[in-house]
Amino acid sequence: MTKESLQGQLLLAMPGLTDSMFKQSICLICEHSLEQGAFGIVLNRPHDISLSQLLNQLNIDNDEKVLPAMSIFNGGPVRNEQGFILHDSALYPEDGIDVIDGIRLSHSTDILRSIAHGEIPEHCLISLGYAGWGPEQLETEITDNAWLTVPYNPDIVFSTPAKKQWLSAGSHLGVDMNLLSTTVGHA
Repeated sequence: MTKESLQGQLLLAMPGLTDSMFKQSICLICEHSLEQGAFGIVLNRPHDISLSQLLNQLNIDNDEKVLPAMSIFNGGPVRNEQGFILHDSALYPEDGIDVIDGIRLSHSTDILRSIAHGEIPEHCLISLGYAGWGPEQLETEITDNAWLTVPYNPDIVFSTPAKKQWLSAGSHLGVDMNLLSTTVGHA
């Protein structure tokens, strides 16, 4: 089991992970410790709610004609009603937590108001819900070959289309995910 924090790392679901939420998923770990467990955002599960619908639910004035073509993501099975925004840390530095290399995770509606008025961060991803693991649960799942860890790559997180993130993250490691077996073993 790893003793290092996985904060800022990407988790890449192995082919044997067949849970509908996590099958072929990629997740950014936002906080992690052995004592507290881990908290992350699934990056490649588009939600069926639009940005305009989300803003309307939050009573944030917006004009659908000027809103960016921005997907909302299902960040995980926990607290699906809670919104999270991954964004450049220079914006709203007082809100949220630092994840890695100039990226913060916030739940500030101020950022959503800015987006509604056309002020869009260079790096921005909006999700509803999160993925959570209890103390040492994630380490056990990694040992059981449910996940690969991948170094953070902003292009994978913010620029790669959701449908291609899983394969792209594998390629980043030099692994063709389509060639991996769903059967695992330990020597």
